[in-house]
Amino acid sequence: MFGSMVVVALWVIAFVVIEGLGDSPDSGEGQALIRYFQEDELSLYAGGVLFFLGSILFIWWISMLRSVVADYIGESWVASALYGSGIATAVLSMGFVAPQLGAGFAANDDEAELAAAAAQALWWAGDGFFIATAYAGASLFVALGIVAVRFRLLPIWALALIGIGVLLMIIPGINWLGVIFGIPISVLLTGLFLRHGPRDVDAGETVTR
Repeated sequence: MFGSMVVVALWVIAFVVIEGLGDSPDSGEGQALIRYFQEDELSLYAGGVLFFLGSILFIWWISMLRSVVADYIGESWVASALYGSGIATAVLSMGFVAPQLGAGFAANDDEAELAAAAAQALWWAGDGFFIATAYAGASLFVALGIVAVRFRLLPIWALALIGIGVLLMIIPGINWLGVIFGIPISVLLTGLFLRHGPRDVDAGETVTR
């Protein structure tokens, strides 16, 4: 439970640092972006490092979750899918801020001038990673849903929330809701439920792989 709270806290603090302490431009015009990268290098760096730490800790957390699932049901494709989807989500999520962090370095490099077109490309590259993270997160949610239904590691009502999360992840235009709210909430809820251990399987039922 504590690990899941730290993961989400680092992600939230990172965005507060980047968006709250920084001054994001109102448009994607090249020169405005260059000024932003030059003036907000510190907030981009600090927020980026915090976000990276959160994503790295998420990898450790998903490894723990895989171990819990594997201990309960044995080594299976479900545990592997859960782990693989979590790794993909963590790695792709770092691309939210990595391009802009690099742009901050480039914009303040005296030996190389950041072109307006390059600034725009780096600005929008984060959105591409954001969408990729949404689909990786959808895979993670599907794996969690299978765990909730088949192996009783999560309460059955969590399936409805997981289904909503999957839809939010894959529908263009609203998948940002799934990434910003769905993933952190799922991490917190999963950590909360697993704190109490696996739920008992009803008498007469068997867990199959």
